[in-house]
Amino acid sequence: MVTIGMPFYNCEGTLLNAARSIFAQTLQDWELIMADDGSTDGGLRLAQRIDDRRVRVLSDGRNRGLAARLNQIAEVAKGDYLIRMDADDLSAPNRIETLVSFLQGHPEVSVVGSAMLILGSDGLPCGKRVPWTEHEDVFSRCYSNVGIMHATVGASRAWFRSHPYDERLLRSEDYDLWMRSRSDSRFANLPDPLYFYTEHESFRMSNYVKGSCEVATVAWEHARRDLGFLRAVAYRAACYGKIGVYLVAQMLGVTEQLIRRRSDAITYDDMKFFDDAMETISKTDVPLRRAPALQGETVDEG
Repeated sequence: MVTIGMPFYNCEGTLLNAARSIFAQTLQDWELIMADDGSTDGGLRLAQRIDDRRVRVLSDGRNRGLAARLNQIAEVAKGDYLIRMDADDLSAPNRIETLVSFLQGHPEVSVVGSAMLILGSDGLPCGKRVPWTEHEDVFSRCYSNVGIMHATVGASRAWFRSHPYDERLLRSEDYDLWMRSRSDSRFANLPDPLYFYTEHESFRMSNYVKGSCEVATVAWEHARRDLGFLRAVAYRAACYGKIGVYLVAQMLGVTEQLIRRRSDAITYDDMKFFDDAMETISKTDVPLRRAPALQGETVDEG
């Protein structure tokens, strides 16, 4: 019924738990495609050790970028639906079933995301990010930010195949895809925090600046065409102003506090949901082959 697409690059320390959260899903009619992007750690060998017929590992030894790997996964996916998953995050046990049920019950919606819990360096929730739920709200500020979180999304396999990522983009492939597809697709978000995101561990200022600059360039092209030159200039200035705020925060040593301000406070119910989810995930086994797979062994390319 559903393909979970998990690209990975040098995620040996988190890969197994990310996969464990898929094995813990309430919906078990899935395949997991793990696409290596030229890892230099032991992540590929670890992925190849997973011993389950529903898991496929793709590897060609090259570092092509996230967009290329997501397109590759869409091309070889067998599921009717395709759901994103990053190799350093976790899915709540009911995530896949909830997203698929929503898409089945709302055929007018092309892409659905969800709220997510933000995990701190201790692995515990330190915030929650709740996006707008309706299509019009998702795109209400689209020339600076589209209100859907890339790692949380799911759509039909056919939608991803007919709306490929631009592989030339290294850090704004999602923003570009949302902007290009907004005229013929509808987007939605679920308010439930179905995704656990390790933002504090993965945040790098250099990557943030490069990504924000790339988004500003993509947004400029759309805004200039849709709104005219002057309003496009205003949006682009706002994008660069936001970058400046983060750079100042880094100089003052308050970057983590600024990151925390991007999220809402978590509630007792959020914490209970997380604790119950982690109990289920932690008790779930991932079947592994006894002997590590060798780098030179034949790898299923789909």
